[in-house]
Amino acid sequence: MNGKDDDLSYLDEILGSGYDEGAPRQPEIRHKVVLLPDAPKLDAEAELDRVMPRVLSDVVERVNVAVDETMPAANARFVVLGRQARFEAESPDVLDLLPVSVAVDLNCKLAAIAPAADFQGAYLGSLRAGLQRYAAELVEAYTERERKKVLAREVERRRQGPLHRLKEDDRKLVEAAAGELPLLGPVDVDEVDELWSGVHADAPWLQVATVEAWRAMRHEVREGRGAWCPPLLLNGGPGTGKTTLGRSLAQALGVPLVEIDAGSGTAAFQIAGLEKGWGGAEPGLLVESVLREKIANPVIIVNEICRAGAGLSSSAGSRTCLSDALLALLDRRSCRRWRCPALRVDFDMSRVTWILTANRVDTVDAALLSRVRLVQVPQPTAAHIAAIVRRKLGDLDGEIADQAAGIIAEAWSSRSLTLRQVDAMCDRVRRSLTGPRLH
Repeated sequence: MNGKDDDLSYLDEILGSGYDEGAPRQPEIRHKVVLLPDAPKLDAEAELDRVMPRVLSDVVERVNVAVDETMPAANARFVVLGRQARFEAESPDVLDLLPVSVAVDLNCKLAAIAPAADFQGAYLGSLRAGLQRYAAELVEAYTERERKKVLAREVERRRQGPLHRLKEDDRKLVEAAAGELPLLGPVDVDEVDELWSGVHADAPWLQVATVEAWRAMRHEVREGRGAWCPPLLLNGGPGTGKTTLGRSLAQALGVPLVEIDAGSGTAAFQIAGLEKGWGGAEPGLLVESVLREKIANPVIIVNEICRAGAGLSSSAGSRTCLSDALLALLDRRSCRRWRCPALRVDFDMSRVTWILTANRVDTVDAALLSRVRLVQVPQPTAAHIAAIVRRKLGDLDGEIADQAAGIIAEAWSSRSLTLRQVDAMCDRVRRSLTGPRLH
């Protein structure tokens, strides 16, 4: 038995292995996708520790001039200690002997010198206590004033950051996804085996692609990098279920699925986004999926890449075609820091799984071919078709499902059917048995 058959036998064994889905899972794997520049978090208290001694010293110096002028006999002054200030007097008893007019005069001077603080004169009949209370008021008032300045500078710094040119909705989406995002799917090799055995059961004729992706994902998960497999290009005749692999994989992983028709003239924009200069910048479906779902490893299917055209040109003369848009995203090095042309923000797209399909490869860009693993997809056999029909009609009577499977499999062998037609025939069988009957 060759290596591929050994792999398939192992996958088949997994189906009946009784793998314990209730076993404890390893910690969730996470990945940073939005690569915003690292900006130090604001430490407002540390900034106040830095600026407040100077601010208090400046204001206290002016306050002490007013105190010396108003009551020189008291030999009194305010002293700054870091972010605090206190009132000292060499002759404190003199303070309480001063007439009320002295306190009124001092009040007027302090209001002009330090308007942020409020001197209310004697406290409980004591001018000394009132000045001590004023020292605390001085610290509180100027600390609050400087705190507002610090926060205002931080707001302005953020406003001038890398996201300040974005529309409000786009900015909020980017900021919400700026942390580490989860990588959904298996976290150990046993779960990888379980996943791919199910995908293989859905489309056994895709065994070459299944084994290729299974081996790659096993390696990635074993290394602790989470579920991922390399870009695949499935080449085969129309209607052979090439898209089935991507859809089954996305469903098994529980990740977002994006399907793009390469024959569409806007396919490049759907993937990369609409850059500034085209009348309205919009991110592509890939970035939009990551930002909205906050999942780091979506599955992207690009159907019929062989139909990709020459692209479109902007009024400025720049050309945008699907192959150009895909090249950087499929390259393992450049996709780690890929700049969205619409948002002008860098993204790490290295955990995205790409499934490309084609009916022929002679029209596919050679540079694109060098970045994917080409897999030839054969026609499903009649046995495969019979199994598909039985699975789709499994909830019906077993004898009826077997009869339908035989008829549709025979039609598959004698006529040029596609899997879409097989699905339609199954739907007709179901409707004929479960739909309302005429009397």
